[in-house]
Amino acid sequence: MTEHIPAQPDPDPAGLPAAETANPFAPSDGEHRSLPAPAGGDRPSARPRGQRQDGEADRTDGTGRRGRRRPARAERPVELPHDLHFPPVVNGLDFLASAVRHLPQNQVGNEHRDLKYGLLHLQAASEVLLKARLEHEHWTLVIDRVGEKKVTAANFIKGDFSSVTPAEAVRRLRDIVGTACIDEDDATRLDDLVKKRNSFQHYGLSDNQGELNTLAGDVLAILVRFLDTELLPRLKEKEKERIADDLATVRDGLKSIEAYVAARMQQIGTEITAAGDQAHRVVECPTCRQMALLVSHEDGADACLFCGQAWESSSETTEAYVDGVIGFSWHDIAQGGESPVHDCPYCDQDTLVRGAHTFTDPNETVDFCFNCAEPFTGLTNCIRCGELCALPDDEVMCNSCYRSLVESD
Repeated sequence: MTEHIPAQPDPDPAGLPAAETANPFAPSDGEHRSLPAPAGGDRPSARPRGQRQDGEADRTDGTGRRGRRRPARAERPVELPHDLHFPPVVNGLDFLASAVRHLPQNQVGNEHRDLKYGLLHLQAASEVLLKARLEHEHWTLVIDRVGEKKVTAANFIKGDFSSVTPAEAVRRLRDIVGTACIDEDDATRLDDLVKKRNSFQHYGLSDNQGELNTLAGDVLAILVRFLDTELLPRLKEKEKERIADDLATVRDGLKSIEAYVAARMQQIGTEITAAGDQAHRVVECPTCRQMALLVSHEDGADACLFCGQAWESSSETTEAYVDGVIGFSWHDIAQGGESPVHDCPYCDQDTLVRGAHTFTDPNETVDFCFNCAEPFTGLTNCIRCGELCALPDDEVMCNSCYRSLVESD
């Protein structure tokens, strides 16, 4: 690597602070200072411009021409743009947001160009974010050869170092940091993107667009999961505030990227199936409209496995589901429509929705309680009070109504 030679300071006094270029004998603002009169009490009379006094040496520039002293410049120095500041996670997320904007390919005629820049920025985001996690563990993990003399914290801050390759970054994350969210298949896909990026950047690339879309979707799924599990929990509040817009762009853009949706939903489906006890509690998310909303028994734990949207309570989840998925609002009730929301016969909460669908069988309509986090079938309306209840085949009245009739007799 060529040795970096620091730039020499500009001899022009314009580059110095104003305090160093101004006349030190000049009066301060608002102050008038008179020069002392010479002995004898008379001031010297002004002489015509260019005329020398007797005995005064002629100032020349060495060519015989009369020279003139360069006056000090007292202008305000040009300020450097201190707002150009991209810490690792902020920088990586900026690349990721840019990739998301390109990958939907919604500009007619520019599909291939959008995909190219989407992949290039996706690879940049991948490398920056992976190394940001290494730096959080310890900055030396980002360095390729730590034993070299020039490897110092000061040089690292200046960027004067050789960093590890993307493949080595993944290896250190898995073997040294102990990151569990990147498996062998993920490492392979990340390496595939590096190879595609190298071809794009250095040689040009002719490839199958469908394959590139799938690769982009796979890597995007890996990076979003990596962000959620490895980086976002470690950020300070100010950093979270700074990346909020880009993070919202990434999350909003995810649902419009078909390749990502297919790859991520396949991954989510595998995780749900492997868990064994989640499929019946997963319903369609009202935000991204993917079958990925995992309903929990605890308030604040209802969250979409795809877009990350969460709700604070079962009643909020119920309202969002009815509005976003069922498509029913209070305006429909005002028009005489029947609300799909009922009191649950098991928990007595107003959180049971009729006409829901679950991951277990998306084609089967069920009654789902967002408080119980359970689907029900076979619920019928009591012929007396009209409330939903689970009745045996030969009964038509709920227990409350039956007891009320018995007691009245």
